[in-house]
Amino acid sequence: MPIVRSSYSYLLTACLIAGTIALFIWKGMPQAAARLKKSNAEVAFERQLLDIKVQTQAEIRCGEGIRLEYSGQPEAAERAYLDHVDILQRHFGPIHTYTGFAWVRLEGFYTNRNQFEDAELCLQRGLAILRVCSDQGKALVPYTLCLLGELELKRERPLQAEPYFQEALNLSKKDSENLREELCQALRGLGATHMAYEDYSSAEQYTLEALCESPDGSDDYGCWSQLRTIYGLQGRDADAVAADQKCDELFRLQHPEIAAQIEAFEKEGQKALEEVFNKPHRLSGRRVRKPAETQTESCETLKSIPEEGMVQTKE
Repeated sequence: MPIVRSSYSYLLTACLIAGTIALFIWKGMPQAAARLKKSNAEVAFERQLLDIKVQTQAEIRCGEGIRLEYSGQPEAAERAYLDHVDILQRHFGPIHTYTGFAWVRLEGFYTNRNQFEDAELCLQRGLAILRVCSDQGKALVPYTLCLLGELELKRERPLQAEPYFQEALNLSKKDSENLREELCQALRGLGATHMAYEDYSSAEQYTLEALCESPDGSDDYGCWSQLRTIYGLQGRDADAVAADQKCDELFRLQHPEIAAQIEAFEKEGQKALEEVFNKPHRLSGRRVRKPAETQTESCETLKSIPEEGMVQTKE
């Protein structure tokens, strides 16, 4: 009996210890889960900070490229732009929205230097990446397609430009609420393409549609400017003048400081011209012969020439 009683005592003691441990574990699980959750949040936050840091470094390098480009150092600018792409590619990977859009942005540098083949290569590479990215990357596909179409128009190849604009239009219509700017850009591009075909009626129709789709009037100036060109090519002078006046009005609204500077410069120029024409000339006091007097004097001069000195002409 003592042996049995001792066994029960050990068993009871073991159960109490196990229960106590289980109780502590059960009470401590929420705290441990909270600590784990907090740790994951901290990791995500640190990752986000690192992403922002890398993007900032890339944008600084891109800004250096812009400065070098406009200061007449194209080779150094190109290296800076490529560094911008490389920084994003090494951190985010080759298939990422930021990497794809970095290639798209590089197009502008080569287009400004008329290196159209390099510009097209950048756009095609960026487009291939954006097509397989997340929704954020796919939203940039219509914009990139419009850039390819505009590049082909600069190369005077409207036949190659039209498919890009048409695909951009189709994609933008699927989400016109969020891609209204791209929709407007595609319609205006199709208008420019048909203008190159000398199909001015279709060009006007596409451009007017783009004007209606312009979000918040952000592309009104581009549309009216294109309409001004179309009306001029059609010989519709009154419509061309009206479109030109609309362009001036929009320019003054969108760029009031520049418009004020231009207006001040025009006034100064007009004032200078008025001063030149209104200023008394040093020859103004001289007597100017009348045409009749000059003609009479020339006749008298001819009479005074001896006939022997004149050349006789045969009748």
